[in-house]
Amino acid sequence: THPKESEISLTMYKRLRLNMIFLILLISLTPFLLLGGIVSYEYSFMVRNGLEEQVKYRARVQANAVDLYLKGRAAILSGMADLHSIDSLVEGDGLARLLQVINHRSGGFVDLGVIDDKGQHLAYVGPYNLQGLNYYQQGWFAEAMGRGLYISDVYMGFRQVPHYVIAVRRQENQRAWILRATIDSDAFNLFVREAKVGKTGDAFIVNREGLFQTRPRFGGEILAESGLDPSLFGEGAVIERGTDDGGRILLAGSWLKNKDWLLVITQDAAEGMGA
Repeated sequence: THPKESEISLTMYKRLRLNMIFLILLISLTPFLLLGGIVSYEYSFMVRNGLEEQVKYRARVQANAVDLYLKGRAAILSGMADLHSIDSLVEGDGLARLLQVINHRSGGFVDLGVIDDKGQHLAYVGPYNLQGLNYYQQGWFAEAMGRGLYISDVYMGFRQVPHYVIAVRRQENQRAWILRATIDSDAFNLFVREAKVGKTGDAFIVNREGLFQTRPRFGGEILAESGLDPSLFGEGAVIERGTDDGGRILLAGSWLKNKDWLLVITQDAAEGMGA
């Protein structure tokens, strides 16, 4: 055989050998690669679904807890109004002693006020100078007189400080009057935020107009625009949004306070999927 022909044959043999090895490896490894890809996809899908279910669950549970918190404070206030006459609260230190008692039992009340059916603030105990003011033109007063129980959104009011109130009406003989309390916003904010998940999670409340009712952890103030459309949070909905740094966050919401407030839970997708 000619030396050049032998060299060409050897080269072709080596190339054929390499091709066969590559083909054998490809045929052998392809099922494992496909299986690995499918398993990875399915596992990521499962983890993502689990993360969505987690934020939905926490939103629902915390919304129920906040609703119970508000109803509990309203029940305390209503019970105290039933047990006391307007005269016993307006005269002497009756209202101050009542505030001391209910804060000793449950806490969370900043002040108390007694208001007659003309909107006149007859008695007040608390850190603000509100006694003698008239609330007849205030929206919450008409709501409280009409419904018998009113829990407000956060608003500024005469004191020019963001706050919300619970007001109950009592009918005493032919005389209607209101016992009103302001709830401690700082304690309420901490209570809401207990539902946050991880280092990047958050929990806050917005009203139907999308205004913050509690302060979020990362940017935003009470009564500021949240940038959220509450109508998008249907039953069981999870929304994904981009962040300024290119990340992704998941948001789930649950309604409370007769669907006047929406409790929102946020979770950074990367933190939840990191493991």
